[in-house]
This record gives sequence, C-alpha cells and structure tokens, in this order.
Amino acid sequence: FWRSHIKRPMVLVGPSLGAAIAIDLAVSHPEAV
Repeated sequence: FWRSHIKRPMVLVGPSLGAAIAIDLAVSHPEAV
C-alpha cells in the first residue's frame, strides 16, 4: 500500500501489538521508515 500510494518514508507508532507491527515493517522494509 505505502509503495503505491504514499511513496515516501513514514513514521509508524502504535501501542502493544501495533508497535510490534511497526517494528516488523521497519525490519522488513528499512527504506520505508
């Protein structure tokens, strides 16, 4: 989604499970954050 619509680095934050998802995305796609 972010690659086709946002097209720039982003900041992800989230409590509890949302934070785990943000960390996973940052590790999987470091160019996105």
